[in-house]
Amino acid sequence: MSGIVWLDRLAIELLHSENIADHGGLPGLRDEALLEGALARPQNLHAYEGLEDVFALGACYGVALAKNHPFNDGNKRAAFTACILIVEMNGWRVEADQAEAASIMLDVAAGTVGQDGLAAWLRDNAIPRG
Repeated sequence: MSGIVWLDRLAIELLHSENIADHGGLPGLRDEALLEGALARPQNLHAYEGLEDVFALGACYGVALAKNHPFNDGNKRAAFTACILIVEMNGWRVEADQAEAASIMLDVAAGTVGQDGLAAWLRDNAIPRG
């Protein structure tokens, strides 16, 4: 797959575990198929629809993880971590305060912000990595 650096399932699971350990919540994976589906969705959009925009791909991870609820707890945190991580692994740094980040992910989970809205938020809060 052209120059996009993708997220690894093990990395997401480890980051989720660390997040739960640091901030609380019920650990563990609730549904492996839902996690696999969420992680495959951006790669499928890239492969079959030619989506190259790393912010849209990051938003795809974020929405898919927030909506699929693959973990027992901490799904919005995992979703946010995933969308920030792919953007950062592909040459950008996202800078936003914690309250703003929490607000956007609550809106994503509630369905009031979709993939396009999250992609715009990521783009608006990103600067190129030096």
